[in-house]
Amino acid sequence: MQKIGEEIKKMFPDMQEVTAEDLLKMRVDSFNDEEGNLKGINCPLCKNKGQIMKIRYNELYDYNEEYLKECECVARRKILRHAKNSGLGEYLNKTFDDYKAAEEWQQIVKDKAERYVKSEGNEWFIMLGQSGAGKTLLCSIISNEFLMKQNRKVIYVTWTDFISRIKRDMMSDNAQSVTEYLDKIKNADILFIDELLKKYNETDLRYVIEIINYRYINNLKTIVTSERSVTELLDIDEATMGRMIELAGQFIINIPKDRKKNYRIRGIM
Repeated sequence: MQKIGEEIKKMFPDMQEVTAEDLLKMRVDSFNDEEGNLKGINCPLCKNKGQIMKIRYNELYDYNEEYLKECECVARRKILRHAKNSGLGEYLNKTFDDYKAAEEWQQIVKDKAERYVKSEGNEWFIMLGQSGAGKTLLCSIISNEFLMKQNRKVIYVTWTDFISRIKRDMMSDNAQSVTEYLDKIKNADILFIDELLKKYNETDLRYVIEIINYRYINNLKTIVTSERSVTELLDIDEATMGRMIELAGQFIINIPKDRKKNYRIRGIM
């Protein structure tokens, strides 16, 4: 330490005597001024290193020392990484402001969705019924709330894409890939299945039963949309669908079939 101080004096002869505290501050300032290479966010605090160097007093040895503290941007980076991996795509930045509750029934379902994201339990959220009534949008907003404000990991998958991937891997005789994909879906922190059972056969149904039963037993938060009604789901498999409906409790919404509620074709019909 003394030698370093002497070298600095030679470089800056007009400088007053350099103390250990001066050197400590120089090291801290030097680290904090250095640019990092983390991507995704431009953080002026840590300059994209993810860490900030600070000084604290060490009571045991009676001197000040430097230490590294995780920058607040690290949590944000994790959220963005989870969001990127969620599969939500074009819906990723949607908020409750994007869901326009022009009619009473829309305000009712919006209120229920807002209550759901504040719920501390692992209830399921299920929206059923009329096509084009905003089911995917509202459930995507719920997913974004968990991602962006609660730093939860969400996996979004459409029923059609899920089954297509399973069948593709089965045809390629890649059983390992199927197993790994199913495990990823079954164990997701929060799973959002969109358009459940839009089309299916008996083999497809086996995968649904496996996922629902696993998440039911392990009490894992799940979000589901489907154009099928409660009655239709129960007719498909009463035991499994009954468990799903049981876990939703108050957070199940059934929008009756009514083309006036299909906002994709409103103004055309």
